Amino acid sequence: MKDGLGYYARYAWTDLKGRLRLTLNSDKRHLGERIVRGVRSGAISRESIFAASLRRDGVGSQVLSRLSVEAAASNLGLGYAHTPFEEIAHAEGDPTAWRDRCEAFFALGQGKPLTRNVSLPHIGLIEFATNPALWKTPHLIAIPHMYVYCDQNPEIYDRVVRRPTRSSLQGRQLHIAAHVRRGDVSASDVSHRFTSNRAVLESLATVTGLLENTGLAFHVSIYSNGKPEEFAEFTDMGHRVELDLGALETIEHLRDADVLLSAKSTFSYVAALYTNGIVLCEEFDRRPLPSWIPRDAKGAFSKTSFLEKLKLRA
Repeated sequence: MKDGLGYYARYAWTDLKGRLRLTLNSDKRHLGERIVRGVRSGAISRESIFAASLRRDGVGSQVLSRLSVEAAASNLGLGYAHTPFEEIAHAEGDPTAWRDRCEAFFALGQGKPLTRNVSLPHIGLIEFATNPALWKTPHLIAIPHMYVYCDQNPEIYDRVVRRPTRSSLQGRQLHIAAHVRRGDVSASDVSHRFTSNRAVLESLATVTGLLENTGLAFHVSIYSNGKPEEFAEFTDMGHRVELDLGALETIEHLRDADVLLSAKSTFSYVAALYTNGIVLCEEFDRRPLPSWIPRDAKGAFSKTSFLEKLKLRA
């Protein structure tokens, strides 16, 4: 009941803003929910197609936004069209080559039509969601993201993420990878996205202790973009610290890890979505997949859950 009241209160507020010709850019989550409710109720044509609208931010955000739109379309029974990257921030080298590298690396929208080849009328989220008179006519709807839906149903990402085959743990060294977010966060700056070294070390100590008890060999790598002096505690423990890798190379290492300690970032979340390893995650804006194991603020997590998942991968 509370959610329903909140939805209709936001509906009325958004309509008022529209009549006053105020921007609705801050209402995109609500407008996405309008679309979901419209599809479920049959008010929106089932022949409509979702597509991700163009963005200009970093690779992690652009990948996750597309995955959320495709996952929502799949779960709602609608078609999906792929919108290739046009520009990606934080380019490594030539911007056009960087964009093309990212497109090839993630291979999003495989088997889906390209947006530019869809003959339906193309329309943006705000225009479509605020004009129900259009809903019965099939459209291609360009949506910035569908986090409003995927955060409630994170397991639907499994419908669209293509993960590499996981090999047996036996007869080889396991790779434990920890993504430690630094550079743009600290204990005093964007602190809600910061995780202390102590908390990460606590998680690593638990993981390595459990692996030692099972007799499995392993090595530990830390991935970040901070300053070397920030990671002395990790090097003192003998862990390898990687600070100078490119974004795609970092995601590849995180994705391929047998155990991944993800950070509170979209970049890290994307790597965790693509891995077949055991994910130890922190509370974050995006909801974790049901298969992931949560870590608390001090780095503690369920040892029982970890050992159960380790046994399944043996």
